[in-house]
Amino acid sequence: MKRDITKYIELDNLDLELFICSDILKLNSLHYGYWESDQELSLDNVRKAQTRYTSELLNAIPAGVASVLDVGCGIGDNARALAASGYNVTALSPDKNHAKYFENGNGHAITFHNQRFEEFQADQKFDLILMSESQNYFEAKIAFRQCLQFLNPGGHLLICGMFRKEETSVFKHVRNVEDDFIGEAVSHGLQLTSHTDITDHVLPTLKFANQAHRNYLEPSLALLKYYFRQTSPLKLRLLKLVWGKQLKNFQKIYQYYDEFFDPILFKKHVRYLTLLFTLNERE
Repeated sequence: MKRDITKYIELDNLDLELFICSDILKLNSLHYGYWESDQELSLDNVRKAQTRYTSELLNAIPAGVASVLDVGCGIGDNARALAASGYNVTALSPDKNHAKYFENGNGHAITFHNQRFEEFQADQKFDLILMSESQNYFEAKIAFRQCLQFLNPGGHLLICGMFRKEETSVFKHVRNVEDDFIGEAVSHGLQLTSHTDITDHVLPTLKFANQAHRNYLEPSLALLKYYFRQTSPLKLRLLKLVWGKQLKNFQKIYQYYDEFFDPILFKKHVRYLTLLFTLNERE
């Protein structure tokens, strides 16, 4: 069962991860980006890598595609790029914090649905379904059943995201194991037509986050804890009393990212893949 960290990240209707990425770091995307070799680890290059990632996604779309269903669209950077390139885009996200990024279309003709892919219903079928870092949020069988319902015959499923190399107890929040996922897709009539490992192109984002985690977050938290213990033990007790639940949730978030931001551990257990499937015509 996938470990759902989102229930910890949202504190009092604030999506903490979204707030950090969009309001503090001023990122226009939530995904890992696509780095070129030998780039300096910097926030500016994270932004450039995220722009490049979206370009790589668009380049992976086969000819003849006109309509796209963007599943797990996040704050809409991929959806807007698709619309700007002339695709008819429908975007899905169950996160209420994402809805504001689609208000008034933000200058693009995008149909947005604030709901889960598992519950999505529509009369329309699509030439391509895109899952950018979203395929781990639901069971593979459910995803493929929905794909069969909403893909035109000969349509495509484009996935870019993380897969575990094998079934282990590490990185359980990455729900899907690569071989099992591909096998399930084939059993649903989806043929794998392209398989690209881009792990090395996303690792710099993890390395950058790991550096920030070690160099800034850990010392800041240690200093804050020391300050309260030495100068204001009463304030610390009051803080734990009033914000006890939030502090526990924050600790769970901290432990989650402490594992996730380890690039060596990540590469040992996880591959970041771009997969393109094509639905058999008879479907």
